[in-house]
Amino acid sequence: TWDLSTGNTINSLTLDFDYLAVAVHHSDGRVAVSDRSQLVVWDNTLSQKLAIRIDHMQAVPSIDWSPNGDVLASSIGFTDDVVLWNPVDGSSQSTLMGNGQQLNSIAWQPTGNHIAAGGLQGALVVWDTSIGSMIVNEIEAHQGTINDVAWSPDGSLLATGSWDYTVKIWQLEPFQLLLTIEGHDGEVKSVAWNPTNLRQIVSASKDTTVKVWDTTSGQLIKTF
Repeated sequence: TWDLSTGNTINSLTLDFDYLAVAVHHSDGRVAVSDRSQLVVWDNTLSQKLAIRIDHMQAVPSIDWSPNGDVLASSIGFTDDVVLWNPVDGSSQSTLMGNGQQLNSIAWQPTGNHIAAGGLQGALVVWDTSIGSMIVNEIEAHQGTINDVAWSPDGSLLATGSWDYTVKIWQLEPFQLLLTIEGHDGEVKSVAWNPTNLRQIVSASKDTTVKVWDTTSGQLIKTF
């Protein structure tokens, strides 16, 4: 981790495995790391390993914390399921059943009980964890793999970035596509909202650019 004001390293961690995903809890700084066969959690100093899960023996391509930090969600290997874990003892709590499409990316709603996931064939799925059920099953959300999903800070909107070079903005209730943003010349690898302005989103692409967009008009604000 780094100090954003100085750029200095605060602490670091050397892993004995090749990681696939990292998730940091926003309030207490715990760090979850996954690879091709395990899910590991450290405290915020990166010195104490809190939990480890290795019995599924499948890749864990995406992980995310619940808002209160009591649960860790992960996609598992070549499946369409999301598993909910206890981050203290590493035990599995429940499994959210998917739609038959392998999942690539997941994100937990920052203000509630919903988990969104993007599929390798372009599906967008949303579950309500309070009832354990799928509430959105958009089979053809994109024409290609969804590389990243991101909730708006207020939890009302979703952004997705895909192999099809586009970013899409979705409304959760009622569920609908609000905007398709075009302008990258390569697959969109990552998307993130401005934490203080719902009208701005940033996307990073394989075309080596980072772009800032207006989420209501789709207009390009800036390219880096």
